[in-house]
Amino acid sequence: MTGDGVNDAPALKKAYIGIDVADATDAARSASDIVLTEPGLSVIVSAVLTSRAIFQRMKNYTIYAVSITIRIVLGFMLIALIWQFDFSPFMVLIIAILNDGTIMTISKDKVKPSPMPDSWKFREIFSTGIVLGTYLAVMTVIFFWAVSESNFFSTSHSNLNMDTFHVRRIMHSPGELTAALYLQVSIVSQALIFVTRSRSWSYFERPGLLLVSAFILAQLKQDQLVKLGKSKICCLEAFDVDPRSQKKVVFAHIVFEDTSVM
Repeated sequence: MTGDGVNDAPALKKAYIGIDVADATDAARSASDIVLTEPGLSVIVSAVLTSRAIFQRMKNYTIYAVSITIRIVLGFMLIALIWQFDFSPFMVLIIAILNDGTIMTISKDKVKPSPMPDSWKFREIFSTGIVLGTYLAVMTVIFFWAVSESNFFSTSHSNLNMDTFHVRRIMHSPGELTAALYLQVSIVSQALIFVTRSRSWSYFERPGLLLVSAFILAQLKQDQLVKLGKSKICCLEAFDVDPRSQKKVVFAHIVFEDTSVM
């Protein structure tokens, strides 16, 4: 129901949705559900599109939050269980801060509103987040295996018609392993924003300038942090005395090196 006069107020009040047009009386405004501030009904279309865009941004953020949580927890858990690798909690904190700083710009992101009325489909949201998060966690585990136990990047592959990568091994340098793992997790985690924000293929939908700027700034900042970071960990040896032989038995020997990551 639409109206603008005092006589329309009862009908606007009874209607399922009462719409008050521009230049209406105060009685009609107080009785209506929607008050139009401009002549015509085009502002309703604009309001619907704006609300759908806001909903799409909220949905994109929810999918990203689910994905990145599963990716961080599952990825580091598998690395800790398989290789007993102790990733620095401080680096996880830096990843969280940079990710949050980048994802905050999604509130001003350029999105494509849904052509149909949308609603919270939690099964779809959590399914998408679980699939993306699990996939990225597995890729992180494969990456860590490649740099810590494989010689693929540091040897020549003449049988594959490939030249040497000219990359030295870092498997015996915990500081550089931490830096490499941090960069892989952080860069891919922030690039995941461009996937979760898209309704189709990510390269078909142009992101907002603020989001792209925040992403580039985060990459420069984390690259600077890695270059300036140092791993200052000493050699640690834990031992006990065997009651049978009365000899010292070393049951934990952890050696870290002081490495500048350049």
